[in-house]
Amino acid sequence: MSDKPKNPGGLKTGVEAVVEMMQHMDGPSREKLMANLQERDPHLVAELEKRLWTFEEVRKLEPPDLQLLLREVPSKTLALALRKTSDELKQAIFSNLSKRAGQVLQEDVMALGPQKLSKVEEAQAEVGRKLKALIASGKIAK
Repeated sequence: MSDKPKNPGGLKTGVEAVVEMMQHMDGPSREKLMANLQERDPHLVAELEKRLWTFEEVRKLEPPDLQLLLREVPSKTLALALRKTSDELKQAIFSNLSKRAGQVLQEDVMALGPQKLSKVEEAQAEVGRKLKALIASGKIAK
């Protein structure tokens, strides 16, 4: 038998509910909330950080790690994922590709035109899954 409390009716735990809400917040608001929570409950912040991931965090990778991730992600997926990102993240990605590959990717992003947010988010989630797999395999240090 498990020592975990039962979750009647499949209701979300408090942490799961907070994570879901935070995933819909913009970056600056999320960062402000996390800073405020850090003062009150550092353990909660650590748990939230483990569960939260945003595509913008790709920018924080060291160049060799980012280059490895970029090699693992299909170019169509990457182009779609870049459709709704900051210029800073786009620049970080383009600068970690060869000049020609960066130009092609930029052209691919522009050629996509408007996309459904759900498709962009799924592409970003795919990049996140690739990143987590590379971390799990030890190819990228967390």
